[in-house]
Amino acid sequence: MRLPAFAPDGGFLLIGTHALFVAGLIGGFGALAVQALVVHPLAARAAKLAPDFDAEQPVRRFARAGLLLALATGPLLLWLQTADFAADWQPGTVLATLWPVLRDTRFGHTILVQELAACAALIAALPRAGRAGMSHHAGRAGAALAGLALAAEAAHAHLPSMATSLPGIGFALAVGIAHLLGGGFWVGGLWPFRRLIARAPTSLALQYARGFSIWGRRAVIAVAASGLWQAWVLVADLPGLFGTSYGWMVLIKIALFAVLLGFALRNRYRLVPRLARGGGAAARATLLRSIAWQSLAGIAVLAAAALLASLAPAIHQQPIWPFPIRPSFAAINEDADFRHEVIGAAIAVGGGVVLAGLGFALAGWRRLAAWALGLLLILRAVPHFDLIVVPADPQVYDHSPTQFATASILRGAALFAGHCALCHGATGAGNGPAAAALPIHPADLTAAHLWMHRDGQLFWWIGHGIAMPVGPGMAMPGFKPVLNHADRWALIDYLHAHNAGLVLRRTGHFSPPLQAPAMALTCAAHGARKAGAGAGSLADLAGHFVRLVLGPATPVAGVITVTTDPAAHPAPGLCVAADPTIAPAYAILAGYLAGPDAAAHVAGAAFLIDPAGWLRAVSAPAGTPDARQPGAWQNSAELAALIRRLAAHPITAEAGHAHMAM
Repeated sequence: MRLPAFAPDGGFLLIGTHALFVAGLIGGFGALAVQALVVHPLAARAAKLAPDFDAEQPVRRFARAGLLLALATGPLLLWLQTADFAADWQPGTVLATLWPVLRDTRFGHTILVQELAACAALIAALPRAGRAGMSHHAGRAGAALAGLALAAEAAHAHLPSMATSLPGIGFALAVGIAHLLGGGFWVGGLWPFRRLIARAPTSLALQYARGFSIWGRRAVIAVAASGLWQAWVLVADLPGLFGTSYGWMVLIKIALFAVLLGFALRNRYRLVPRLARGGGAAARATLLRSIAWQSLAGIAVLAAAALLASLAPAIHQQPIWPFPIRPSFAAINEDADFRHEVIGAAIAVGGGVVLAGLGFALAGWRRLAAWALGLLLILRAVPHFDLIVVPADPQVYDHSPTQFATASILRGAALFAGHCALCHGATGAGNGPAAAALPIHPADLTAAHLWMHRDGQLFWWIGHGIAMPVGPGMAMPGFKPVLNHADRWALIDYLHAHNAGLVLRRTGHFSPPLQAPAMALTCAAHGARKAGAGAGSLADLAGHFVRLVLGPATPVAGVITVTTDPAAHPAPGLCVAADPTIAPAYAILAGYLAGPDAAAHVAGAAFLIDPAGWLRAVSAPAGTPDARQPGAWQNSAELAALIRRLAAHPITAEAGHAHMAM
């Protein structure tokens, strides 16, 4: 089993300091929230049941300790993070960089807000002269300020930095804030809650337990729901979960969360009722020990979260699949009988689980019979799931590092002609000169099945070959000795571009959806309020419709125009892409074979790219056989109508996790 490398960003001193800082904020917020939501609402009842019991003192003490920890570690965190930004630990360099960090970075702005809010919350938590405890208003204000300091931690997370590729960043921040505040109340309030249970009379302790349980249940729901959503965005799929260090830390955090939740359920539904039934000192001691262990589990969750925040999200890592098999639905997608077989097996497993569950409601031989029948159904169904499991090559989930760049597409075209056309043919249809003499006919690389194979799978096959389905020998030799990593990825880029171009010529659209190849741009740096001003690559134009014209072009209202005319000058609404590989690469995307005259076929053509980076439409040069939409959309009204139509039907296939190649 291959395990992914664990490489946290910033070093363990920075990670540890950040963890202490967040722990202080969580402790301060959790204690003040317990006081505002649990202690204050029961103040009148506590005065009657235990007039000499001061519930606020231990809670305030924990709040002050947590906030003081945050205020003490905040400056150290700022210093360490600044040194990491400057890549220099010399005090003079760090001091010179501090002010730019505070003034110009999101981290600097956020840490200032957190320290100011924590300081204000600490002031609210200080005892007042002549007053035994905090007023309700001061308690709520302190909890709100501490909550603000903790909620601002969401700005340090990965999601805000993905604003250009993740729609609804405001929603993402709201989810992050819910995760922090829910976890802050649950974990940060545990030890103050334990002190309340330890000191309060039994009748009052039960009231505190019920009050904490109500808000704790809401906090658990918020933490679980927000955590699942963030994991879905940042991990994305099974390779990201099991094949990256970020995914493994997510799994560890989930396991620790399950332990934390297990203690919470045990406390709520077993130990608190035992105390209510008159369990006495022994029941209280057991409950206190359980809450202490739950607090330790909470600290472990915080440590896992700190390590998680220091790792690049799984969607930005190259997965290393650690298992010898992987899931694949290719067989059931192609064969209806296989599909029905797997569906039947899934129904059988569901029936077995239901029978096993019913067994708990029965007794004696009926329980054993239900369990035996359920187990038999499951065991008979499991072998059928072999249809959705295939052997896994080590690099099956690798991502292409090329960003589908135009230069890579052209390089792949040249490599295909030199190494692959002999068997697969010049067009890739599997009809090369050597095809007839081969024991197995070469694959048709122009067919739709090409898109059923992952990039990593194609990469592995090109490098290591494909074994004969029966018997020894290779159906296709491996080219690893003569093609390096970059060569193999370039070949894959060409195969995708060529296949997509043939589909475009046949149907008039790209199927499946295709991302625009990456390219460098020169855009007008002046007019900072203009869309695209100062952009240096196509990715910088994310969020806008882009009209790429392969030749001279003038700006058109409502879209950013990119021209490949080297004599053009950047202007508002007009960017220049002078790379000579763009036109011949887009000729391949338009369905023409690579060659010295390929660019001439598409001179004057235009491609429309949507805000998410998908190629959506092609306007061929006027007078050519392919001129379905001639004229490069110079008519602004016609172009506006097309954009409205495309915007109303955005591409959703893989849109949530596809990296923009733009």
